Amino acid sequence: MLFVPTILAGILPRLAEQIAPYLPMNAGDAIYSLHRDAASLSAWAGFGVFCVYAGIALGLAFSSSPAAMPNQATEESAMTISTTCRRCRELIVVEDEDDLVSQIQAHARDHGGARGKHVPSRDHILAHHRRPDSEKPE
Repeated sequence: MLFVPTILAGILPRLAEQIAPYLPMNAGDAIYSLHRDAASLSAWAGFGVFCVYAGIALGLAFSSSPAAMPNQATEESAMTISTTCRRCRELIVVEDEDDLVSQIQAHARDHGGARGKHVPSRDHILAHHRRPDSEKPE
């Protein structure tokens, strides 16, 4: 975004003088320059041109982000389930409920004081997971 207009101005010397004030670097310089050339923009015009470049950059960034394209499936957009062990605060992240049950049960078996005695049942894990956040203990 910053370099392409400058390169084009270098390739097309006839247009260089006409478009030079509107290049991103020159428009930015016009904002804070105390002494201006006759060919440069005023401070507010330079600010406006620079804002247009910023808007174009943000528009391009937003239009190419995964959040702007919800219908395109990506590996990162796969649904994940996460929970935190209340005892040790370890985060458990899985892809589905079956993995959730197996990971929590394995974590309970390996947990310091559990030694396999207090391994929660599948029904207990899923009931806790499906409760609204407002009902879950902190």
